[in-house]
This record gives sequence, structure tokens and C-alpha cells, in this order.
Amino acid sequence: MDKMYAAEIASITPNGIEFNKYRYTCRRAIKEQWFGCSILIGKTIPILYHPEDISTIILGHTEDGDVCRLVNIVLYEGEKLSEYYEALDCLKIARKKFRKVASKCFPRES
Repeated sequence: MDKMYAAEIASITPNGIEFNKYRYTCRRAIKEQWFGCSILIGKTIPILYHPEDISTIILGHTEDGDVCRLVNIVLYEGEKLSEYYEALDCLKIARKKFRKVASKCFPRES
């Protein structure tokens, strides 16, 4: 272990995983739709972080957890952040529809 990590608690918000007033996201949170799930909003999650590097946090209290990256708040503040998440949702819906149509048009042969 070349970095010394500190353990802490972060919160799940509609705008990302919040820790020390910074927002983070990762593939797992997006895939599982944490930021749009009213059941998860306000919940806390254990994390590891390096005190000298705020660019990433690790979910859980082991280094094997999911790495979350800092969301550039300047680019994705307020409405722009909402538009970003809406666009992700639209892409997920389009992908599901495409897979459904593709499976009908191009069935896999066994």
C-alpha cells in the first residue's frame, strides 16, 4: 500500500456521492441508478480517501472497493448536472430498446 488512506462516511445525494462538499460518481452508482433512487438519497456509505488527493474516493473500507471520481462541478452545476443525468437515463432506455429490436431482427442461432 503506497498511499495512506483515511476512512470516512459519504452521503448519497441526487447530484452524486457527497464527501467534504465535493461530489463523486462511479460506474456502479450510475449503473445501479443511485442518484435517482429516492430510497438511497440521504443514505451514507463508508469510503476511503487520501487526504492529499481529492480526485478519487473508494467505496467501502477496503482498497478493493469501487473507485469514484470527482465530478467537475464547474461543468455540471445545477441544471447542467440534471441534464447530464437525464441524458444518461435516455441513453440507457435507448440501449434497452435497441437490444430488444436487435434480438428480434437478428436472433442468435444456437
